Amino acid sequence: MAKNNNLKQIRESLNITQHQLAKALGVTKQTIINYQKDLSNVSSSSIESLCKYLNTTYQELVANKEIEKIKNDREQDGQNLKEAIKIVESFLGDKFTKDDQLEIATELFYLLRQFNTVKENDNEAKEFLKELKNKYFAGLAAKCLLDQKEK
Repeated sequence: MAKNNNLKQIRESLNITQHQLAKALGVTKQTIINYQKDLSNVSSSSIESLCKYLNTTYQELVANKEIEKIKNDREQDGQNLKEAIKIVESFLGDKFTKDDQLEIATELFYLLRQFNTVKENDNEAKEFLKELKNKYFAGLAAKCLLDQKEK
């Protein structure tokens, strides 16, 4: 189960008091207060009763904050991938095959994801950009070698 839960928020959104919920479930008000703090030691039948009475799911009761974070991360990933594809297409044009462009866009996607996690911290962002510059030089060196071997 989970310590962090949404019982209080769900209960309040339905205008149900702790006393009303306790009475409906046949427990004390203190039990409801404890449930709101930590559901980790609550029996599955009690969780089921809570969900049924509040007309909610286990996921909404226990993991809603985690689900919101996952949704936000997925939305950000979708934006990053679209941005990566757009950058690669505009920057490289028809210099590479579509498969190669997709592979490059995938690499760029991961770089964008990394950058978005460190951009709030100046020192981490500077270190990331330094590492990125090193990767850039390594990539140029690899391109020179590949171009030379293809001749």
